[in-house]
Amino acid sequence: MRSASLTATLALALSGCSFVGIRAPSKSIDPSVMSPAQIKCNESSLLPSIDALGGAAAISVMGGGIILEGTTKRDRYDDFTLYYAGPLLALAIGYWWSASFGTTRATRCTDLKETAGRVRPVVRPVGDEGKPAPQTDPEEIEIY
Repeated sequence: MRSASLTATLALALSGCSFVGIRAPSKSIDPSVMSPAQIKCNESSLLPSIDALGGAAAISVMGGGIILEGTTKRDRYDDFTLYYAGPLLALAIGYWWSASFGTTRATRCTDLKETAGRVRPVVRPVGDEGKPAPQTDPEEIEIY
């Protein structure tokens, strides 16, 4: 019983690597004045994928244990639901919450970098900065 609780505690400690492993862009970043290379954040979805797989594994073990408890006559499986199903469900929820959190951050990073790549600064004409640029009426422009 002691090794099972130690294993559960270790699994809970390892869950949620997306909470600490995915760096989000700052909310104060203006993509119109930055290039995509200047924005420091994670676009990789590797850690959220690992978290999602961990949640799926926890649910699979929980389901398998419940099925085993209900279909076998051995006494050693009688208390699986009582002792393990709840913690495994909590572990799966923690993993999926972390996966959602990391996916949201990575998506925000990708979107911000795409926006920064599309925005181009306006080119100003070369000349006297104190003198205003000449204004041209669009109807006076001749197109050949």
